[in-house]
Amino acid sequence: MNQMVYRLIYGKPLSSIVAVIIASVFVWGVAGALARKNRNVQRWWKTVNVCLMAMFAVFLVYFTVVSRQANGSELQLIPFYSFIEARIQPELYRTMLMNVFLFVPMGLTLPFALPEKTDHKALVSVLCAMLASMMVEFLQYVFRLGRAETDDVLCNTLGAAVGTLSFALSLEIRHGGDGTMGVKS
Repeated sequence: MNQMVYRLIYGKPLSSIVAVIIASVFVWGVAGALARKNRNVQRWWKTVNVCLMAMFAVFLVYFTVVSRQANGSELQLIPFYSFIEARIQPELYRTMLMNVFLFVPMGLTLPFALPEKTDHKALVSVLCAMLASMMVEFLQYVFRLGRAETDDVLCNTLGAAVGTLSFALSLEIRHGGDGTMGVKS
């Protein structure tokens, strides 16, 4: 399965990955705004997002922990160290973008999946993504599944933040572009 994911995603041009991220944010934001107009559709939309979030969680654990072989561990806690290494190994830019891409689905789905009474859904979603990423890095380190890096957490968190732009877009569309982003005056 890892080989299939590699061929379908990792081997694509970086511009294609960026285009998919941008299109996903736009489509998810518009769909979220449209779903808010009808109570039945809104419940369906929430259910879809809860299911997709659960699938993302399973996918994340499988590809970042379960499918890996123990081969030693390394710890890199210096923030942005990957940029220094990427000057020597440019392929690391792709790896960083893939770490961003990996968490975009969490940012897309979690704000829409959270209970209605939750305040600051985008912020809660980004913080949950950061904690999930930290847990993945911790597990990779403890079980000797590779390099645990601060930069992975930063890139994963950025990916979730980019994904939550869909929620912000849905609020903006829903409120007719009045600039309030859903904040009541």
